[in-house]
Parts: sequence; C-alpha cells; structure tokens
Amino acid sequence: MIGLLKADGILAVQIPMSHLLHIHKIIKEISMSEKWKAEFSNPRIFYNLSQNEYFDLLSKISSEFFLWETIYYHELKSHRDIMEWYRGTGLRPYLSVLSDRKKKLFEQDIFDRVVKEYPMQKNGNIIFKFPRLFFVARP
Repeated sequence: MIGLLKADGILAVQIPMSHLLHIHKIIKEISMSEKWKAEFSNPRIFYNLSQNEYFDLLSKISSEFFLWETIYYHELKSHRDIMEWYRGTGLRPYLSVLSDRKKKLFEQDIFDRVVKEYPMQKNGNIIFKFPRLFFVARP
C-alpha cells in the first residue's frame, strides 16, 4: 500500500488487536477443551502481526513511521452485554458450525467463564478492554 501512495500521501491504519482480548483466550480454551474440540475442526487463526513486526516491516520502507497502541475501556452493563457483542463478532465462526442446541451449551460455557473472569465494578458495570494498534507512514 505504501508503494501506491503519492509522494505526499499518508498511510493511516487502525487494527483491532482482538486476539489479545481475554474473551478470545476464554473462547480458545473452551473450544479446544475435551468437551468441544471435536466440533471445531478449523481453529480460528488471527492474521495480525505483532507490534514489533509491523514496526520492522514498515519503518524500513517509510520516510516517516509512527506506531502506537490505544486501549479503549468500554463500560458494559452486564456480562450478557459482552456475550451479545461477541455473538456478532468473535463467536460467529464457532456458532456457525454448531446445532442450535449445541450453540446454547457452548455459549453457556463461555458465559460462565466470562462471569468468573470479568469482574463487576462497584457500580455494577463491567470494564471491557479493547486494544487497537495504530500506525501512520509516509512513502
């Protein structure tokens, strides 16, 4: 993409680092457990590079390169809100291969761990960290 920019162009990229989220670790552990691993023949692969790999790759082909990470702290009202968010994103590859009955059981296993591992704040809400990597580069 850098090679396609005009001399005064800027490449600006934002990458969700969702593979670093605790919920993805929970999903991975549960999907690979004895109870569930037979259901998932193709484990999910994240194709993100590490921050160091992006830096090494882009800093050598850019006249200017800046890299930073931001963590957004979403305040969710309940553990169910986490599940609802992930039902439409990170859980989709798993739920798409399960029967309706097994979907409910799998989601319950995930939910039980989410409740244990995402503490409620004093106001009853849950802080849901969401890291994003940003970089800008000039040709």
